[in-house]
Amino acid sequence: MTVKTSELVITDRRVLIKVGFIQRHTFEMFISKIESVAVFQSMLGRLFNYGTVEIRGTGGSSESFATIAAPLRFRDAIQLVQSSSERR
Repeated sequence: MTVKTSELVITDRRVLIKVGFIQRHTFEMFISKIESVAVFQSMLGRLFNYGTVEIRGTGGSSESFATIAAPLRFRDAIQLVQSSSERR
């Protein structure tokens, strides 16, 4: 039996993603270092609103997270924080 949990947090300064229950994978990146956020959805993913989110940082680093609920909303939230932090 595999139990998997995910926690996705977007603040005005960083994105934090924690995946796993027993084994935990943690990803953290400052908003200012994010170059792009890509969303990949299959037909079923579009139908049931889930997909894979890939975050690319400056310097070529990237992380992918599969089976994320509402991936477009997650991407839009990151872009909103990025645009509001650029205005400051």
